[in-house]
Amino acid sequence: EMLATMAAAYRPQPPAAISVVVLDTDTVSMRWEPPKSILGVESYSVCMRKAGTADDEWHSVCTCCQKLVRVNPDIPMLGTECLVKGLAAGVRYEIRAVARNAARESDWSPPVFV
Repeated sequence: EMLATMAAAYRPQPPAAISVVVLDTDTVSMRWEPPKSILGVESYSVCMRKAGTADDEWHSVCTCCQKLVRVNPDIPMLGTECLVKGLAAGVRYEIRAVARNAARESDWSPPVFV
């Protein structure tokens, strides 16, 4: 319990080595490496927006826990990979990820453009 309390007080490092693989005209797979230190990381969240829109236009795509996968019924999520579906043809998107624990979150990863 003491270790969990200490880990929650630690600010996680952001996910690293973000990559996107286009699977279909409306679907991409976003993958990342866990931070070098996973101390304090309980989950990852992925957000996207249309490129060039306002900062408040980011939308949550999926959340994944270190030990337990939480799945939006339309967006399968396994470990450090998120399938992003429903992208419009000809539209450029930005996708980014963040590591979280109960008390804090990391900086966002730099956005990847699709």
